[in-house]
Amino acid sequence: MRIVRDMDEAKAALGRSPLETGALPPAMQRRIREVFGEDLSAEDAVRRIVTDVRQAGDAALLDYIRRVDGVELDSLEVDEAERRQAHEEVDRELASALRTAAE
Repeated sequence: MRIVRDMDEAKAALGRSPLETGALPPAMQRRIREVFGEDLSAEDAVRRIVTDVRQAGDAALLDYIRRVDGVELDSLEVDEAERRQAHEEVDRELASALRTAAE
């Protein structure tokens, strides 16, 4: 698996930027305005998120989870019991596809 560390590297890996393929749907434009308090392109929104996470780490992730998903979390860690339960409940075909993707 290749790890991409910045937007330019991602563009090069894709051969194009999917964020530049056209205008965003109105609903997405509204949501970006709600989350960021201003109109941004999808690429600018992603850049801001990446920059914030690089600077503030988990605190930025928790903030975006709250702002975007409306969920308040104390931690990003999943405890062992919850992980085990999710593993038992996940569709076996999906689990196999995820393992293949990870490999």
